[in-house]
Amino acid sequence: MTIARVGTIKNVTCDEMNKVVELLRPTLTQLKLPVFRLGPWWLWTGSVVLHVTPEEPVTRLFNEVMSALETVLGERTPSLPQFIPHVTLAYARTYHEELEVHKKLSAQWIEPAPFHITALSLVKERQTVPFYSWEVVTDISLR
Repeated sequence: MTIARVGTIKNVTCDEMNKVVELLRPTLTQLKLPVFRLGPWWLWTGSVVLHVTPEEPVTRLFNEVMSALETVLGERTPSLPQFIPHVTLAYARTYHEELEVHKKLSAQWIEPAPFHITALSLVKERQTVPFYSWEVVTDISLR
């Protein structure tokens, strides 16, 4: 689940992101998160996504991240739209693929699954069309 997409390394330095991580560590280790549920699914602009509930604790996590970013980056903090807790499972490349995915997912009910959030990771994302790859820079334990 992406909490916040910050920008390119041209706009935000590794040192700045390390400062954000160090600001977050003490706060996030104190954050008590419940068991979450992953699901139900829906199609969002061609992507298969799973809703994450309860929303309030994940939104609290998002707000802590945004506060730390604001402290370090000031006016360069990304302006993000409304935070909607979700996990993206797949991206359809065409409308036909989207319809096929919808048909298969609609064939039967998929029960939401419980899960724990145990860490927040700082990652570097790269897009090599049409794929993405991620490199974990560091983790912040949430236990």
